[in-house]
Amino acid sequence: MKLLAATVAVLGSGCFYFDPINQRPSIGIHQSSSDTVHRGDVVVLEARYNDPDGTGGTLRWAAFACTQVSDASGSICDGQQFFTGTDPTAALVVPLRRASGVPVEAVRVVLAASDDRGAAANPTQELVIPVSDASPTLELRKVSRHGYVAGIPIDLFGKYGDADDGPARVALAWQVFTPSTQPDYTLVDLAVPVDANDPAHVTAGKTLTPQGIGEWDVQVTATDPVGVASLQHLAITVAADRPPCLAQWQPSVPPAGATYPVTQRTLFQVPLVDDDLDVYPPAHGDPVLGTATFAWSILVPGAPARERLVGATGNALDFDPAAFSPGNIVELRVEAFDRSHPTTACDDSLPTCPVVSQPGCTQRLTWRLEIR
Repeated sequence: MKLLAATVAVLGSGCFYFDPINQRPSIGIHQSSSDTVHRGDVVVLEARYNDPDGTGGTLRWAAFACTQVSDASGSICDGQQFFTGTDPTAALVVPLRRASGVPVEAVRVVLAASDDRGAAANPTQELVIPVSDASPTLELRKVSRHGYVAGIPIDLFGKYGDADDGPARVALAWQVFTPSTQPDYTLVDLAVPVDANDPAHVTAGKTLTPQGIGEWDVQVTATDPVGVASLQHLAITVAADRPPCLAQWQPSVPPAGATYPVTQRTLFQVPLVDDDLDVYPPAHGDPVLGTATFAWSILVPGAPARERLVGATGNALDFDPAAFSPGNIVELRVEAFDRSHPTTACDDSLPTCPVVSQPGCTQRLTWRLEIR
């Protein structure tokens, strides 16, 4: 009993401290940005940190550029990280290329943490983010100052870019599909000025000159360095050169059966001809357009047929009634031609030659003159 009492006395007089076990914190990575990631994108990651002991801690981010398979050096990821950080949120820009120059196909993110008492999170968290390749962008347009007509040049433009590779690394390929008749054509480079206000895009140009009518299809493919391609089509309906239209004339032509009285020298003229290729007045300085030509003829009383006036090839004719007697009925005619229509398609007996495919268009006018 004395021993037990002594033991109790010793225990009662002492003080003991037991240090609680320091538990490891746990961490996780949450990707708060879009799941689809391209090279050059900003990826936002958040650290999910939990310490059972309720103490603070230190975070350490590291991100490495990778490919999905080993490159020539045998390494999947670069040895040197392209991003480090210690904040709870990491905003990293995905590199375009690895140190070896190959395009980045994945990003490996490592997150380590330790609490204020030195306990490290176990395990270290790793996240591999697949990096998708952004497809090249491609926009096509066509321009023709003179309509889509056989033999007329058509300017084609392809505006392209690439969000992660840049336009300089995009290859553009052009292919022309002709109508079923397989007419000839030329496709040549067209210089396009650089738009300094839009460095993200480049515009390439071609000039297509189709030599036949029908449905043409121009296919353009933009391909980036990793083989991702964008394809666009330009459909072009090419028509035949239409006959020229007499658009203005002086003086006015009287209605059928009526005559135009002439008492003195009178200038008959056609100031304006509308046509795809050959116009009047001449379009000086335009290498595509030509000039319409004219033919004048006259039918005089007692003549068996209309006579073509030799040398009268301009757009105007000065008519002198002094060569005729008062009361004579004279028919004065003008016709316009272009390079594709050297003659009219109408019978000589018709005073006009309407173009069926173009309402209101005529290739011929005839004044019925009464000499007074």
